Amino acid sequence: MIPLAAAAAVAAIAIAAAVAPKLASSHHAARGTSAAPPRFIVASAAIFRGKAGHFRLETISTVTGKVAGGVLRLPHGRTPVAVAAFGAHGRFVVEGTRRHACAVWFYQFHLTDAGRIAGLRPLAVPEIPKAPVWQLRVQPFAASASGPIVASVTGGPCGRPREYPSVIEIHAINVATRTVTTWTLPTRVLIPAALAVSADGHLLGLTGFADSSYWTKAWTVPTSSAAGPLQKRWHNIVVRPRPPVAAFLSPDGKVMITASFLQSRVTHHFSLLVSRYLTATGRRLSMRRLFETYSGLIFSLDRSGRYLLIEGSFQLDGTIKHMAMLNLATGRAIAIPDAIDYAGSLAW
Repeated sequence: MIPLAAAAAVAAIAIAAAVAPKLASSHHAARGTSAAPPRFIVASAAIFRGKAGHFRLETISTVTGKVAGGVLRLPHGRTPVAVAAFGAHGRFVVEGTRRHACAVWFYQFHLTDAGRIAGLRPLAVPEIPKAPVWQLRVQPFAASASGPIVASVTGGPCGRPREYPSVIEIHAINVATRTVTTWTLPTRVLIPAALAVSADGHLLGLTGFADSSYWTKAWTVPTSSAAGPLQKRWHNIVVRPRPPVAAFLSPDGKVMITASFLQSRVTHHFSLLVSRYLTATGRRLSMRRLFETYSGLIFSLDRSGRYLLIEGSFQLDGTIKHMAMLNLATGRAIAIPDAIDYAGSLAW
């Protein structure tokens, strides 16, 4: 069992009462370009309520929770496994693969005013002919919401047995120049759990399980860095007191936002902690405890950097919820009506 599987097991905690989020000071407020949350969420989901089938890409209204867009079908039977906001408002990129293929493929699309998926087309760099890493289920894929960068993790060259690779590769695709920068990373040094890219595309964030332990750490690396061993180019972000299972970068890359678990010594339930750190120094700006009990691993930061989407199981406003958005400026968590039972990837 790899550490990520252990983290997933830890996340499967029963649901109980919620703890109200604390308000952030104006010094800690998130900076965003819009005060309103996004209207639609794009979800790569295994189970949509009332529908059969697996691993489809659909859009969900943040107001009603209803599915707004039709099923997206990738060419050649490829499965959409991860999605991210990319390039401009209302535009996205999706990563697809096939179970027995040894490559990952990328497609762009946009949402109509009604939230429907339209304009599907291959990315300018449409394919990386490397082995997918099936074990990565937190954030194996990221993109710059207003810039040209798409980032993906693969297991390296094809033709090897399907097992966890000894070396993984992290690819930064620059769509503007149609170039790919590849960094290598031995899994004995770090097993990646989550990728993030600043909205402007200049900085990549990474969290993972380090030193063959269940503890995670976080790093950043400029996307302009030369190809080669990643550990020679990254910068460690100190994230105390709790290690992150997911991380995001503010639009300008100056702040890293992390999601972590905190176990109660009394009830043994897990709370969700959302923290903010300066990427230059690692200094913590704020830490907010959201729920007294929480289970889940899927999160998404909106392109403004103001709202964090939370998917899992938790109690909010006295009832069990599966999706909510956290306003990082005010600390208020707002439930989104349930549309899915499980999401593999979310973007908005």
